[in-house]
Amino acid sequence: MPDYHVKRCFIALPVDEAMVCDLRDVVRSIEIDGMRATEPEKLHVTVKFLGDVGDPEMPDVLEAMRLAAEDVEPFELQLIGVRYFPNPRRIRVLAAMLDEPEPVMRLQQQLDDACDAIGFRREGRAYHPHVTLGRFKRAPKHAPDMRLVETPEAVLPVDRMVLYQSILHHHSVEYVKLAEVMLGAVN
Repeated sequence: MPDYHVKRCFIALPVDEAMVCDLRDVVRSIEIDGMRATEPEKLHVTVKFLGDVGDPEMPDVLEAMRLAAEDVEPFELQLIGVRYFPNPRRIRVLAAMLDEPEPVMRLQQQLDDACDAIGFRREGRAYHPHVTLGRFKRAPKHAPDMRLVETPEAVLPVDRMVLYQSILHHHSVEYVKLAEVMLGAVN
């Protein structure tokens, strides 16, 4: 039996420094007990969670990313608000919601299709681009109404997808960039 490694992976859109600053300001403006804020360098927009990927599958994953990206030109995502996941009655995550322009929805669908073709399960729920701002071990007792939170007119330019490895540590997670694929370009 060949000796190879398995990595826990996901594909995401990186968040640029300007958006990181805008999101940091949003988090600072919200006071919620018990929220563990996402570290700025870990902010991203997940497009596809893969789970365990073995070394022999990596070339196929990169090819799936290239196929999904080849006819999607760079685009922008707008910050449109902040909300709780899964819902305000059972809060586990605070997320910055982004709009859903046609290019991001097509990119996600094409990536889901390409990954399904190589054996990775399709996403079972509707895709809504977002950035996880913080997580809760327990739902907060007094959670502010996120509809009242002012969000800046922030824009995220998107020109690439990144394959990340997620390494779980005892009390934290580390994201390691494994590869990136440019949108709308021959890679």
